[in-house]
Amino acid sequence: VRLSMGPRTSSWFGSAEFRGNSARRLFTRSVSSSGAPDARKPRENRVAVSAVRAHHRAMRAWQIPSFGLSSLALVERVERPLRAREVRVRVRAVSLNYRDLMMVIGSYDPKQALPLTPCSDAAGEVIEVGSEVSRWKVGDRVLSAFSQKWSSGTPSHAKLRATLGGPLEGVLAEHTILDEEGLWACPP
Repeated sequence: VRLSMGPRTSSWFGSAEFRGNSARRLFTRSVSSSGAPDARKPRENRVAVSAVRAHHRAMRAWQIPSFGLSSLALVERVERPLRAREVRVRVRAVSLNYRDLMMVIGSYDPKQALPLTPCSDAAGEVIEVGSEVSRWKVGDRVLSAFSQKWSSGTPSHAKLRATLGGPLEGVLAEHTILDEEGLWACPP
């Protein structure tokens, strides 16, 4: 998946790994930064967004407020401060898995709490670390772990429920916050 966060429009393109053109067409959508096709923000909204950016760090992310591909919307939200063992990652690449499609359309977990940022696999670079983070430093290239609480051994049910893109927030965003244990080093 290519996540493009251009100033005028953003596009989310389905991976060529999907078999057939129908899946590719399902995952192609072009919207303005407001989340509506070719919509322009009213002047007062642009001023309000600029004011938010001046006082708080804002970033854009794709979310589903309700199930369905047509519900995907690009939203701007204020980034929260990091907790002691968390890492902020600038997302550079996101993969699109079949599970991600199922989460968006609501067939994987119809009881999933919404809104939700989809997608579970990302690669990026560390841009900020919490006060107690010891494994990562700013500039490290990292991959997100699908299950944030399980890295080896026999998994428990609770560890398997801590997965990105549902029930946890996914990675289809400019930045994501993950626990330091939920990351792997990118291969050279």
